[in-house]
This record gives sequence, C-alpha cells and structure tokens, in this order.
Amino acid sequence: MKLPLRFFGIGLLTASLVFALSLYFFKDKNSSLESESIENIAEFLEDKGYHVISQEDYIAYSVYEQKQQEQANDEENNDNDNNEDDINENDENNTNDNEENNNDSNENNEDSDDESDDDSNEKEVYTYTLTVEENMLAPDISRLLENNNIIEDARDFTDYLEDEDYSRYIQLGEHKLSSDMTYNELAEKITSN
Repeated sequence: MKLPLRFFGIGLLTASLVFALSLYFFKDKNSSLESESIENIAEFLEDKGYHVISQEDYIAYSVYEQKQQEQANDEENNDNDNNEDDINENDENNTNDNEENNNDSNENNEDSDDESDDDSNEKEVYTYTLTVEENMLAPDISRLLENNNIIEDARDFTDYLEDEDYSRYIQLGEHKLSSDMTYNELAEKITSN
C-alpha cells in the first residue's frame, strides 16, 4: 500500500514542477502592462482606432463641449422666443378676423354648443368585472384591463404593480373595476378580497 501512495505523490510533485517551469520559461510577456511604456501602449491603442488623451486634455474637452451645448441651447431658446412673438402677432390678427365670423355662426349654433359641451366634459366611464384565476400574472391582468378600457396602457400598469409590490398579492376571485379608478385604487381592489 505504501508503494502506490509514494508513486502517486511523486507523480503530483513531478506535475507541479513541470507546470511551474512552463509558467516561468514560457510566460506571456504581453500580458503585463506595467512593464510597457506609456508611449508603446498609446501607439498600440491608436493603431486599433482609439484616441489617447491626458486627463487635463479630457477635462478641457469636456468643459468645451459643455459650453458648446449651452450656447446651442441659448440659441434655440432665442429662436423659440422670436417664433412665439411672431405667432402671437399672427394670432391677434387672426383672432380679430375670426371674431367677426364667429359672431354670426354662434347665434345659429347656441343650442348645439350646449349639448356638445356636456358631452366633451364627461369622460365615458367603463366598468368591468375582472375574474382572477389561478396562475394569472400581472401582465395577463393588465392586458385584460386594457382590452376592456379600464386602463390605457397595460405595460404601465404592470410596471406599477411590480414597482409597488402589488403583483405578489393579487387575489383570486371577481373584482368590480371601473375606468375612473386610479392605478392605486385598482391595485388595492385586486389585492384585497
């Protein structure tokens, strides 16, 4: 029994020595950047298509870019102010012309305007009874609510449920929901019995 253990130990020692010697003599000299000069590294990077600049140059360039951006924003704001002034002058002229035309048409349409104002101020409210079944996830519920006009965007509601940690507490059963409820109210409703 001693002899096989000795041979095994000698084999491990020999393998370790061969591995150590191969690392020492055949070491990859390109792997260490510390031994390379800055000029050689910069030259290598430029050959690969990169630009090498010092920290001071980078800071100066960043400040220059920031000033350029601020100037562009200022010019854009000035252009917008000038355009707004032109638009306001045109609006005043058009308003005077339109007032004369509208006076005639308003007399004829007073009754119909009252009815349309009532319709435009009231948003249609939809109701839906959501039946949550086993293995339904928040995206499934959001899709159902969007398809039944309770919410406008299923992805937003799903994100809300996950961000506010409601998605883990959705309860099985029927939940009566309406389109005038907020996301918080909807979430509270479907997470409670």
